Amino acid sequence: MQTRARFGLGLGMFVLALLALLGRDAAASTSSLQVTVTDSVSTYGIPGASVEISNAGGTSAAYGFANAQGQITFVGLNQEDYRIFTTALGYPGKFSQSGSLAVGANTCAVTLAPFGTIAGTIDTAQANVRIWLFISASSPDNRDSSVAVTNSLGAFTLANVKPATYTVVADGFDAGLSTAIATGVVVTAGQTTVLSSSLAVGGTQGAIAGQVTFNYTYGPGTPTGNANEPAGSVEVFALKNDIAYGRATTNSTGNYSIPRLPPGTYSVGSETIYCSATGADDIRDPGIELRMGMSSGVSVTASSTTTHNGTLTRSAGFLVDVKDSVTGANLLGCTLEVRDAQSALIPTEIIYTADSYWSFSQLPAGTYSIKVLKAGYLSQTLSSVSLLAGSRYFDIFDLVAE
Repeated sequence: MQTRARFGLGLGMFVLALLALLGRDAAASTSSLQVTVTDSVSTYGIPGASVEISNAGGTSAAYGFANAQGQITFVGLNQEDYRIFTTALGYPGKFSQSGSLAVGANTCAVTLAPFGTIAGTIDTAQANVRIWLFISASSPDNRDSSVAVTNSLGAFTLANVKPATYTVVADGFDAGLSTAIATGVVVTAGQTTVLSSSLAVGGTQGAIAGQVTFNYTYGPGTPTGNANEPAGSVEVFALKNDIAYGRATTNSTGNYSIPRLPPGTYSVGSETIYCSATGADDIRDPGIELRMGMSSGVSVTASSTTTHNGTLTRSAGFLVDVKDSVTGANLLGCTLEVRDAQSALIPTEIIYTADSYWSFSQLPAGTYSIKVLKAGYLSQTLSSVSLLAGSRYFDIFDLVAE
């Protein structure tokens, strides 16, 4: 009996010793990481800074808040390179890399630059003029922006701006004023940048006006075209240095007028849009992308209107209509394939409506084939179709039931 008891006690002690040894070995093979977060201006630690570390796969490994000295320690980590995301109130977030951790203790220092501020005025005591930021080319990695509006004195403050170089834009269009910019505005961490002069949104202005029409090019089999018809509901922009100084929407007759433009030279055009209901043929061409190309060198002088007409051109592509060869009924649920001259399948966006019109857009010029398939019908292929740059090809597929 005593022998059995001594044996049981010895076995228990052995198990405890083994577990302790395994625990010691496991602890000895893991890593810890102490992250210290400091302010780039004061160099002091930032209490309460949030710190999250993620592994190479993007999975969060640990998260916590820095202590009064701006420090936090993570334990039980693997020997790998961790991505660290750090942020704090009054600071933009920042990503860092820990480097490959060694067994045992590791350290990493992260410095956060506090937000800056931009202050300025416009040249008239006008409230609610929108002020926004455009990231200058010298800071291509910076995507932050800030928006403010002027007060009754025409003053504004843009707070919580990430240190970088900006273009400040005063968009006075909705307030009945013009647009003005200040370029090369440098924001320094923890500092307020005051614009040296007011943004001139008042004063003598000019305008750009004109008409926008459709400019369609079809291939064989086309229904009635509508080139030169007015294009309604098109938003036209006047740009300078890639910034919109004014905009207007065409009416039902395709006419537009962009008022309140400061004298200067502009580029005028539209963004990519889709067919509107204006024009007799649009309902047969659903979802086709159209664009009024940007024209540069459009000059505006004070107290005068510059005329600039434009046309909407479509991206090249196909438009097909699929019907039952006997009943003439529209067939939905078809599969359409477009292949190039080398028989390679072209990945292209397909748009269709309840009337079974299908479109393939944004294709380069070339020779293509179109194949239509539907369960219960024989497939049909249209080969050697020549597509010109910017053209549309229309045809009707009459499928024969099996």
